[in-house]
Amino acid sequence: MSNKRTSGGLYRVTLNNETPISVNAGDHRVAHRAIQVRRGDIKVGRSENLTRRHGDYIRTFGRDNVNFCALAYIPGGKSDRDRAEFVVFECFRSFRIRGTTGRLNEWMTGVSASDARAMALEALRDSGIEHFVVPEEGEGAADIPPITASGQICPAKDRTDEASCVAGVTASDTPDGSYAEQTMAYMDMLEAHNVLDDQTFKRLHHLASAKVNGHRDYCASLVANGSDFHQSRTGEKNRNVCRRLGFIANALSARVPPVSRDEIEALIRRALRAHPLCI
Repeated sequence: MSNKRTSGGLYRVTLNNETPISVNAGDHRVAHRAIQVRRGDIKVGRSENLTRRHGDYIRTFGRDNVNFCALAYIPGGKSDRDRAEFVVFECFRSFRIRGTTGRLNEWMTGVSASDARAMALEALRDSGIEHFVVPEEGEGAADIPPITASGQICPAKDRTDEASCVAGVTASDTPDGSYAEQTMAYMDMLEAHNVLDDQTFKRLHHLASAKVNGHRDYCASLVANGSDFHQSRTGEKNRNVCRRLGFIANALSARVPPVSRDEIEALIRRALRAHPLCI
């Protein structure tokens, strides 16, 4: 895995203006022929330089109208970023605005900012393209967060060591018993609802290769040895997996089965937002 710091990747931009503005407002020659966008419209795009791209939107729509944030950094080069753009555009096809010529535009309507983020990152993850997700708390102004020697992005500018990624965990985040024990209990609860398979688990875990039985065996070995997840970056990732599982399990315990797949999807997205992994 590359640990190269890069300013290229995927971004999301939303607007505050109520009066529609041409997406080509900066070029009077074509501004009148382009689509106009306003508050409620959204775009997920790709750029070789996110900071510069942010400036482009400010020049077009005005600083007060632009909400720009990085979603993921893609260090593999332009070819990877081109492929990521294609994959993401395809997943948003039904939301993309058609211009006067009938051509699909990159701007979209009818999708929320949170759903757009979740859909883009899911498509990117499924593509297998190497990328670093920018945690929601680190979004804004196209700031490029620091990347550690292991090639991981810390969620805040001032986090420079592994211990800092364990900070911020309150007593209410800690379940009764060890995290390993609770993880197994939550997995049992979710399997009882028939909602935990390997594909779903990968979305809740920090490793793309994660499997339900493999993680359960790992937790069982820790419990058998009277230990728990380590006080390290990896340990905190595993604790957040536990919290995500618990978030969904506790929500399901209040519902009468069967629970629809749409409800499960909504819970997964809420769990991902409520407990972002330290990455």
